[in-house]
Amino acid sequence: MAFYEPLNEALATATLRDIAAMRPGANDSRHPDPERPYFEEFAPLIPTRGRGVAGFPAGLSYDHFLAGPQTSLPGLARYLDSLVQYAHANGKTPVMKYCRTLGRIAWMREHFPNARHIAVVRSPWGQWLSGWRIYKASGNAYFITKPLEILAQYYDHPLFAGALKALRLSPELLSGSVKGTPPDVFYRAFLAFWISMTYCTLLDAQDTIDSDRLGESQAYRRETEAMILHTGLEVDLSQAHILPTFGAVPGITSADIERWHTEAISALSAFAGVDRTIPQAAHDAASAFITAKLVKVVSLAPERPTLQPIRPKDSVKRASIRLWFCIAAAAIAAAIADPLVEGASNAGWFGRGSYTDHSNLDVLPTLALGALLVVLYFFLRVRRDLLEASDDVLHRTVSRLLVPIFGLQLALLASMETLEQIAVDGHSLGRTVWLGGPVWFGLSVHAAVCVAVSFGLAKVLHAWASTTVRIIRHMRA
Repeated sequence: MAFYEPLNEALATATLRDIAAMRPGANDSRHPDPERPYFEEFAPLIPTRGRGVAGFPAGLSYDHFLAGPQTSLPGLARYLDSLVQYAHANGKTPVMKYCRTLGRIAWMREHFPNARHIAVVRSPWGQWLSGWRIYKASGNAYFITKPLEILAQYYDHPLFAGALKALRLSPELLSGSVKGTPPDVFYRAFLAFWISMTYCTLLDAQDTIDSDRLGESQAYRRETEAMILHTGLEVDLSQAHILPTFGAVPGITSADIERWHTEAISALSAFAGVDRTIPQAAHDAASAFITAKLVKVVSLAPERPTLQPIRPKDSVKRASIRLWFCIAAAAIAAAIADPLVEGASNAGWFGRGSYTDHSNLDVLPTLALGALLVVLYFFLRVRRDLLEASDDVLHRTVSRLLVPIFGLQLALLASMETLEQIAVDGHSLGRTVWLGGPVWFGLSVHAAVCVAVSFGLAKVLHAWASTTVRIIRHMRA
């Protein structure tokens, strides 16, 4: 008895009418038997006038998605065991097909040791493209948004963290609206999810089926049929056909896929550190399988690029982004902090000392300079499609840029104050008058403003650019 997606969250509240309506023909999934309901085997487990499959573990479709083998999940264990007993009571062998246990295969093996755990793996681009096609054809975004939701829920988990960092995916990118999220973010997120879950799958499943090879090799089909026969079940894979592995998506080129796959491959080395008990040989074998899959997709692209290390020009772009950001933040921070310090000094907070030139003529030009740099920075990002490359600056490395920003801020302050003194008094007033107050106070205020402006500007720029990119894409659609 085959159970399709026993942990699909729809089963928690489905009625018999819902079960009848959920069928392949409803969303052009290209699955066989278009009129046969996906979940017909669950119908006897739903009350005639009620909702939900009996015993369905509410919340566990995605909660504890990466549960370890010793995690206590009694509700999940009881539910799955009830399905096993239901099949046995009907003289059948239960066969369960899951997408929601990829991170829990070790748990499944621990709690169902008599089962055979077989994983089916498909190339990431072909798999994602299937969901993207459904979304564009019917507006059903479930298959492209669900990986983002899972990644957002478990963003800090070590298994996902390395992949997300390599593919430059921030929490903000993962939580955007469907219409406002460009296709490259959807695919990069799926790619991060795919390499993480495929890695788990290859380590924990007892057998693996490469679905792409089924349509390519008769010998592999026979080998797979023989492997499944050892479980006591006989299957016929003669109808397996070659699956689409590459298709065009507006806004994504084969060069993009090459770059993202290269970045994904670079994340594999970090997986070994997630669980130190994993044998090196098992890690190497899983990494080799994933790498081969990622390389093959790129080789099938129309332009046929070859995977290379991340190009130096990407580093140049990132350096340019950081430079523009540092100068803009320094100019704005100096223009804000300077009148604050001078205002306190002119108000007599520090006695009669000569701390200022009693002029703020330099503030507006400096603030204008900062605003101009922000605008230039913004348009460079949009025009050159650098929104993705700047995520590290905006979400991960601002704290590391504080020292150079503060240094630039003080240099700009000294320059603009000296020029102002020459313009007003005909000469420089010397010493530390450019600070506008006692050294300890001036530096403290400028440092505080530097931190506030840097982090605030990063968030504003990211939100501003993201919104504008969405507007531009909408206007061009």
